[in-house]
Amino acid sequence: MRKAILTVGAACLLASIGASTAFAGPSTYQHFTARVIGKAGTVKKPSSIGTYLSPWHTFGIAGGKQNTGGLNTGAIVEEPFATVKAHIYMPKEITLATTGFPQCKDTVALKTPDKCPKGSEIGQGVAAGFGRNSKTSQVGTYALTTALTVRVFILTDKNTIALRTYSGATKEGLIKGVIKEASGAQAADYKTDIEFSIPSGLIEPLGGVISQLSSFDSTIKAAKNKKGKALQTLSGCPANGKLKFGYNGIYNIRLDKTTQPLYTAPALDGGVGKKFSMNEVGPVVTSEATCTK
Repeated sequence: MRKAILTVGAACLLASIGASTAFAGPSTYQHFTARVIGKAGTVKKPSSIGTYLSPWHTFGIAGGKQNTGGLNTGAIVEEPFATVKAHIYMPKEITLATTGFPQCKDTVALKTPDKCPKGSEIGQGVAAGFGRNSKTSQVGTYALTTALTVRVFILTDKNTIALRTYSGATKEGLIKGVIKEASGAQAADYKTDIEFSIPSGLIEPLGGVISQLSSFDSTIKAAKNKKGKALQTLSGCPANGKLKFGYNGIYNIRLDKTTQPLYTAPALDGGVGKKFSMNEVGPVVTSEATCTK
């Protein structure tokens, strides 16, 4: 797992220092790593497998000619951004089906995850990112870093999983992912599209502060329900021995809330969600995972 960023304390948002206007868009440095845990079965008898999924951005937190106590490394090259939606695309050979598995209510997964039914938690991971001043942060500047724990649950919402996150800075968060068939241009290469919607608290945790995720790792374990049905199955390997996964993110820049189109971020408290501009749609970046029989 990528544990590239360590948590540092910050009592308030520090004034940004340094200046540069040479910004790159978020998708410029977007990457994706996927792995399969287990071996392939056959079409008639697919095998139960686990998966490791990790979208991440190129960045550097240590070093840089402007390094001042880790607060201005000169290494962050993107304009302050937040991921507002994301898609993970699964290979045609893999089936992900939550029907028949224990499920947890979203409010329970969010506030008291240890009370979720046994078997509804299907994975864990870690995430990391920056808190940046949405108006004044320049290249190489940020106010604080944050590390998050990630727990993956099957929700009572139909065909929905959730990434339950927690950090000292953002507290608890719940990122819902709806499982559906890949469509449009992606249907040619993929079977499943998991569409994640980021809640407002993980976009703007404090007024004027933008939460910029730099890495997000999750491992969904190989699991079967009480009837022996597998959560994820692999029906075989492609001729080249590589399974093709895909990822793309949709990004907000500097907490822009006026440029169309707009995205309504879910509110964790059940209230009205905030609206954020969808300023950049990243291309699908791929990862080829080794497939063994």
